[in-house]
Amino acid sequence: MKRYTTHAAWLFIASLVFIACSKNGSRQPELTGTWNWTLTNGGIAPMQSTPASTGIRKSLIINSDKTFKVYINDTLRLTGTYTTETGRCIHDHTNKQFYNFSNYMFACTIEKLTADSLIFAEEAYDGLGYYYTRVSGN
Repeated sequence: MKRYTTHAAWLFIASLVFIACSKNGSRQPELTGTWNWTLTNGGIAPMQSTPASTGIRKSLIINSDKTFKVYINDTLRLTGTYTTETGRCIHDHTNKQFYNFSNYMFACTIEKLTADSLIFAEEAYDGLGYYYTRVSGN
């Protein structure tokens, strides 16, 4: 009986370790996809602009091969590449992933990434925040 109890205890412990080390059902949302711009805010003289206030509809397409495209009012206006690097964020002094989009935005970090929303923040004390929503189906 003691042997059975010992085996059962080891099996129980192994099960707990397996469950704790296995991936859970939630995945980190993907950055790749098509994102529609909804808001830009911040700066030295705090400003806020939206598609409604500017008459501009912007779409950002981010590809897994580290290329991107920007459409403005349904016209392709910019293509480029982006790089990533880890650095210390000046906002909260933690290490974060920095994104550098060629000829598009200043170096920025992702402040929020969910299945349907994305917020980039420029790495500057007076930097801008760029808010996007994912286009459904991407």
